[in-house]
Amino acid sequence: MKRLAILGALAACGGRDAQPSGPVDRAPRLQLLQCAPATAWPILADDGVSFGGLTKAEILEMKRGSRPGAATLPRVVIGTPTTSVGGIDAAVLARVLRSELDKLRSCYDRELATNPLLAARIEVVFTISADGRVAGVSTGTKAPVMLGQCLSRVIAGVRFPALQGGSSVRVTYPLTFDHGAPGLPPSQPQPAVVPEVLPTVPWTPYSVDGSPPDAGAAGVARLTERALRARLDPLAACFTGAAPTGSLRAMVAIDAEGTVHRARVGGLGDARSESCMVKVLASLKIARGNLDTEIACDLSRGDAQRWRVTPESYEVITTTRTSISHRGRTVELGAGEPDALPPNRSYMILVHPDTPGTVLEAAIGWAFEGDSTLIAVQGDHGAPVLLGMGRSAFALGDAHDDINAIDVSLEVDHTQLAACVRVDAQAARLADPKAVRDVLENLAVRCKNARCASTVGLTLEGGGTVGALAEVVDAVRHAGFSRVLIGGGIGCRAVKE
Repeated sequence: MKRLAILGALAACGGRDAQPSGPVDRAPRLQLLQCAPATAWPILADDGVSFGGLTKAEILEMKRGSRPGAATLPRVVIGTPTTSVGGIDAAVLARVLRSELDKLRSCYDRELATNPLLAARIEVVFTISADGRVAGVSTGTKAPVMLGQCLSRVIAGVRFPALQGGSSVRVTYPLTFDHGAPGLPPSQPQPAVVPEVLPTVPWTPYSVDGSPPDAGAAGVARLTERALRARLDPLAACFTGAAPTGSLRAMVAIDAEGTVHRARVGGLGDARSESCMVKVLASLKIARGNLDTEIACDLSRGDAQRWRVTPESYEVITTTRTSISHRGRTVELGAGEPDALPPNRSYMILVHPDTPGTVLEAAIGWAFEGDSTLIAVQGDHGAPVLLGMGRSAFALGDAHDDINAIDVSLEVDHTQLAACVRVDAQAARLADPKAVRDVLENLAVRCKNARCASTVGLTLEGGGTVGALAEVVDAVRHAGFSRVLIGGGIGCRAVKE
């Protein structure tokens, strides 16, 4: 795995709060640390091994189909592609495009999270070069921005056989999106709605669509950082009175014209100031970047701290030592697995340090069909502290890794950490923080010299508690691994000491 440098705000995760040696600054200065291309969220390859022998698509079909209303499953219907000239067999073209259907439906599922009534017909136009690569993808002006961007990335990553005759081929690929809601005829386009404010998407510290940054995103990040530094005063004005201090991350989605079309701010656990910052970011204008991309900008107000989150933005699952609850419904462990909670939503699992691994795993499973799952630790005071991202349907799929990438899995129980690379395992006692750090540093060195998967799977065994898991997560990040998926372990047999 490429060992990523941790930005200032993340590097401080797990550290102790600095103790003031003099008068306390009642108005800490807002600082911009750095802007960089947004990191894709943690994704494990959907190999059908770790999840009951079923692929992500099969699991979703099974769970949705077992409940009332299964006929409302969102659909993507692909039409007959047309080409400008010959050079590629029509059957080959259709077969390759149909192999991407699951990814295309994932794009639609995510769009439904913010636009639940969307049904549309979109023509994707692109060019296949002589070597089979795709260029010049366009979804037209009728496609919603987020959906069009996601579709373009999927199609841009398709590889076709080399073309006969060595000339390029222009393809028109019609797609019909139908959510199947009662009262809406299939494939009935909805009128385009221009929002008065930026679309509301729950914050995570990762990109929305889960794809790696495009080439050229680093240049857009530099332009964004320059523009953001010029707007620090209006951003700082969002903090008044007893506004919290700490680290925050602004996720800014920018189109090819340099206009912000989506912004998400989080990390302080203060909805008022974060919402104010989103409004300021909406007016941000950067130099034309000729690229649709998402940029992550890390800021701090006072000393860097662990990220905190506001539960109001998410569907919240709470836990006790023996049960999980959502919207007044409580499920006791051992009483049977509940039906999955609704899809197309972002969930937050609120846990306490003494929450057992069995309870955390049950909560992750309950929220499996969601777009994303955040796991946060509730303390005695203040907003919950973000622990990390949990396994969900959309955290399984194309991990964008080399096909020969080495899987990395970590397991935590009540006494030790086990770190596994394929069949090799190392272990360290949790009571020995140095041994834990040494194991993870050794893992980082190995992954620096090998092709490790870009996401590390981390599992809390039934005998462990979230308190132990939180300390391990901090150590994992300090070792240089920025993409960790909790509940995404692939199995690990520790070497007992």
